[in-house]
Order: sequence, then structure tokens, then C-alpha cells
Amino acid sequence: MMISGLVPSHIMFIKENWIRHMKVIYVMKDICRSGGAKNIYDILNHLQVTGKYNCELVYLTGKTDWYGKVFFGLKQFTMIEDLINYLKDNNCIKVATWWETADWVYQSGGGYYFVQDIESSYYHTKEMRDKVLKTYELDLQHITINNFQKMVLKLVYHKEALNIDLAIDYDIFKDLCFGREQSLLYCYRSSHLKNPALFEDAMKLIHRDSALKNLIVYNYGLETTAYANHNLIDITDEKLVKLMNKAKIFLSTSVHEGFCMPILEAMACGAVVITTRSNGNMTFCIDNVNCLFAETPMEIKYAIKKLLNDPILWQRLQNNAKITVNNYTWDKVIFKLDKLFSNFKPLPKKVKKSYNPSISWVLLDDITPDIYNTCSERAHILNNGLKNSIISSTTKILNEMDIIIYQNRFEGHDIAYVNKYKAKKFFILDLTEQFWKKQFVYTTEFQKSLCIKMIHAVDIIMVPNEKIQKALKDDFGIIAKVVRNVDELETIIKEVKPKC
Repeated sequence: MMISGLVPSHIMFIKENWIRHMKVIYVMKDICRSGGAKNIYDILNHLQVTGKYNCELVYLTGKTDWYGKVFFGLKQFTMIEDLINYLKDNNCIKVATWWETADWVYQSGGGYYFVQDIESSYYHTKEMRDKVLKTYELDLQHITINNFQKMVLKLVYHKEALNIDLAIDYDIFKDLCFGREQSLLYCYRSSHLKNPALFEDAMKLIHRDSALKNLIVYNYGLETTAYANHNLIDITDEKLVKLMNKAKIFLSTSVHEGFCMPILEAMACGAVVITTRSNGNMTFCIDNVNCLFAETPMEIKYAIKKLLNDPILWQRLQNNAKITVNNYTWDKVIFKLDKLFSNFKPLPKKVKKSYNPSISWVLLDDITPDIYNTCSERAHILNNGLKNSIISSTTKILNEMDIIIYQNRFEGHDIAYVNKYKAKKFFILDLTEQFWKKQFVYTTEFQKSLCIKMIHAVDIIMVPNEKIQKALKDDFGIIAKVVRNVDELETIIKEVKPKC
């Protein structure tokens, strides 16, 4: 069935003086043909033509060729992580449309959760149902399509939701005033939620009833059934409207529906509905007022006979159904969404704060060079040798620092401290020329090994000239940075990124 994407001409929101277009992203996992997908497509098309919104649909799998013309943007992703990152990069209105997409929107910074159904009903195992139900607890703003979902969210999950209802395209689905035949229309689907067994058992009773031998049964959709006289597969909306105008009765046997749009479409076309009580449809279906309820094969057979034999009842139900349908217009749906989305305020742009680390220089010599004194107001100078006896008293100061610069230090406790906190702090080793000669040129192999361990432990090695820089590279394969003045030291500090 090709579903039309035409937008009615009576949209009431186009304004010439809007200064900006608000971006709206609806998020789907799969865009395959379904009633829920059609609702989303219709909403996006109607929002787009208001002129106020720049609408986009992002998804993982599926094609849109079943729908017709779309006026909004489409963007497909192959990886969930890429989709989430795209949502994070867009500071706009984001709407989850399926239980799995709720967490994607939540991870991207939050937004809206369009709940067309309590989707735990689609699964058989408790584990899967619990996963679905958990998503309704996420800190998202909920939107629903009828008061059934609205009350479930409020009473069970303590979530307030906006019911926007749904609508049909009256330019397509309408009573053409054809002469109706003694026929019944049904959309056969093998899903357990559509309860095809109830339809089949009812048809078996009807086939054995001679009073109903002239009843013609039409089936439409994507699946065939042996219990229909005619199976019309994958038909256009225009052909479906003619079918709905030909049939006197439309039958729905679902055990659960989020809304059941085909019932509303059939009512708009003038077919009288027999339906089960399937949760979502009970917000607009009223037994013996605009339809008949039937829960068993025998009740379905009895309801069919009543409608065929009582033209006054049939006419009353049809008239009331048309009044019901008139309450479900796109003007009302888009008005509610527009009011909701107009209150959306983008998050303030994050200003990247400059990283101003606290720094500690641990000096072996008593001399405090000017290069350290003038570098940073947040620097803490620890000198006087820092012998083993006083290292413990300075640990508290070191723990509070972001960057620690060791000058000419290769003690075992220094190496241990660097290795312990390397994941959290940034360590720089400052080698003076005098200490370089002492530790690397005129020293024992043991002392040299300690130096090498310290060099490999720290993040940056700082040397005063190119000669020492070249010697470290040639002899040990170590890359060092030449720092001759405070400006060069400041440059290194500014390049340092926090590790935590």
C-alpha cells in the first residue's frame, strides 16, 4: 500500500515574519512501513510546511519508498554511536520515537519521547519487556497520541505527557457516497497483536451460516488469507479509499493497539466499524455509539448480522463515527506540537574554559630560578633538597597539583610517585646542563638506570639547549623539548591537557 505524503492546503501556521527556523530531529531505528512510521512522516511533513521548522529524520535502516513525497530531510547512519554523536552536535529539538531510540536521545543531552504505544506489549519475555519499560523512566519530556498512554505514563511512571492525538488526511479519506455492497473489509496481519485467529474463527462461523452466504470479504495489506474472497495486496491509498467506500463493515480484531488509525480512516470513508477493545482505540471508539465491540467469533458474527439487517442502526453508527473523525485534524495536532516546541530553549553554548593548572616544581637545588618564579601565580616551589625525611610532608601539596615539574630528580621515591599518579597528573622532568653531565656522563650504570626510568616515567623532558636534546635522542632514543625562557615554558604549559 503506497501511503501518500500529500499535505492538506489548510495548514494554519505559515507566517512570513518568523526570524528563524527551529531544527527538529525525529529519531527512528527503522523506517519500514508501519502505522507508527506513517504518523511520524505525516507529522514531519506538516511541521515542515509551517515554515517555522527545519525538520529532519535520522535512522539506521529501512527505505521511504512506501510513503510518497517527503518535505523533510533524511539522514541515515550505520552505527548507533555515530547517530548519537550527530545528535550531540545538534543543539535542537530531538524526539525519540521508539523505546531503543529513547536512550540515544537521552545520551545526546535530552529531549522528547514520542510514545505511540506502550511497546512492552510487542515482546514475550520479561527481560525484554523490562528493558522497554525502563525507558519510560528516563528524564525526557513525553508526548503521546491518546489518553491511554497518557494515563499509563502518569499512573505507573509518574510522568506528565502531552497528548497531541493523531489525524488523517481528509483530502484522501472521505465518504465518496458510493452505493455499498454487502461486504466486509479486513486488514490481515499475522502478528499476534493483530489476533488473526479471531478473524479466521469468525469467518468459519460465517461460512457455515446460510444467512451470510452473500457476504463478500475483502482483505488488504501485505499478507493474504484464505478466508477472504478477494486479497488486494500493496494497494494505493486511492484504491483503499474506494474499498472502504464499497464496504458496509470494517473489522478489527487486535488484542492491542496504540491507536489503530485504520479504524479512523474507515470511519471517515463511511464504513461502520466492528472492533475489539484494544486499549488505544477505546479513547475514540464507543460501543453502540460509533461502532460495535465484539470479542469472540460468535460476537463478531452476531454484530455483522445486526448491521446488515438493521439499516437504522448502521446509519446511526455511521453518522456518529463521522462526528468522531472530525475531532482528529492536523490543525489541532500541529497546534499542540507548535505550542510545545515554541517553548524549547536551546542549551547555552558551552564556552571552553582555558585550562589553568596548578603547578609544583620539585627542585633539588636551593636555587629557585627566575623562570619558575615568573611562570605562574599558582606555582608552588618545593626546594631545599626534599630529602627522604621530608618527602612525606610535601605529599599533600603534590597531591593538590595538576602539573609537577621535577628538576634534576631521579630518586626511587620520585619514580614511584610518578608511576602511581601518572594517570591523573602531568609530569615534566627538567634537566639542567650541569646535572646532565653529572648523571649521564660521569656516573655509574646504576645511577644511569634510575635516570632512564625517570625519563620514561614522565610525560615531557625539558632541556636547556639543542646539544642535550640531540644527545638524548642519539644515545637513548628520547625526544626532549628545549626550554630557554619563561615564554617557552608557558607554551608547554598551555599545551598540557587535563587527564581527569
